[in-house]
Amino acid sequence: LDDPVIFLEPKKTYRAFKEEVDREKKVELEKARTVQEGEDATLIAWGAMVPVAEEAAEEVDADIEIVDPRTIYPTDFETIIDSVKKTGRAMILHEAPKTSGFGAEIASRINEEAILNLEAPVKRVTGPDVPYPLYTLEDYYMPNAERALEGLEELLEF
Repeated sequence: LDDPVIFLEPKKTYRAFKEEVDREKKVELEKARTVQEGEDATLIAWGAMVPVAEEAAEEVDADIEIVDPRTIYPTDFETIIDSVKKTGRAMILHEAPKTSGFGAEIASRINEEAILNLEAPVKRVTGPDVPYPLYTLEDYYMPNAERALEGLEELLEF
């Protein structure tokens, strides 16, 4: 095994349904996707949290840029950092626990490369620091649009 791959699937998507997938469209996995352009804050989310981010961004009274890194490694930090430098604010939304997650790495890189551009500390909205529950309790565990909206409002008020 010269190039092993680990594929991490968002748990919530196991029970999701999408009617049609464009099989002809090529996706550059190594390049982050700007889901939505904005000027007031950057919301970084991936996997099952992207629709949650879109819902929260629609509800907040601000112009939110949403960036989906797509992959953990390689990570397109350039797109993330450029977005944060443009907006001056960053929130990371992910379903994993807050401690030691990929979101912490993104926050660290933002602090290393864009701290002088920040108007507020990096905000994280995540799952709690407990083991992932059975599927019957995942709605209580997973960040939802309401929690994401609260996080955005706190970030924008700073």
